[in-house]
Amino acid sequence: YQGKGGPGEGKHIVFVTGSSGSGKSTILRLIREHLARRDDAHALCFDRLPDIPDKPLVDWLGEQLEQSGLPSDALVFEIPEDAVANHIGDARTFCEGLDRLGCRIAIDHFGKAANAFLLLEHVPATYLKLDRSFAAAMDSGQAGLDKLKQVTQKAHEHEKKVIAEFVEDARHLSVLWQCQIDMIQGFFLQEPSPGMTFDFEGESM
Repeated sequence: YQGKGGPGEGKHIVFVTGSSGSGKSTILRLIREHLARRDDAHALCFDRLPDIPDKPLVDWLGEQLEQSGLPSDALVFEIPEDAVANHIGDARTFCEGLDRLGCRIAIDHFGKAANAFLLLEHVPATYLKLDRSFAAAMDSGQAGLDKLKQVTQKAHEHEKKVIAEFVEDARHLSVLWQCQIDMIQGFFLQEPSPGMTFDFEGESM
């Protein structure tokens, strides 16, 4: 992801797909690689945890962070909206544990449910990653844009950062900035790659 301010302003989030399914060993390897880069300008996002992990993962993660010296806010854990809604008690316990460690939390596919903002009463999320339907709504006329603006404004009232995905061209990017979106993800920024190789220093918005 990259923020509206462009390179050099705040942290960029490096999108790591499928890490949760690979287990603790993958998370540990990525933490160590991130530490070796000694790069505080980027954060790792562990993408789309399919279910709510158990408490031992949070305890283990706390031990690894303490041993590695990596800032805990360099880790972002992304959980789908429906997983939070369907496992609200476990989600609260898991996310509160991450929050105590100082890690950050993102809710993916946000806004699909009519009562999505009620989830924020249970999960201390930093980022709301909008459902892809909002990207499609940008091309559906003023009604779609108004909906996007309303959701973004309400998220900001809750002091959450809003991420838009599936950004594929400069025209959509311009519209998103006008709607006060905070960060973007999509092929316009970078296509997925096997490694964390994107050169943010050479990119300008």
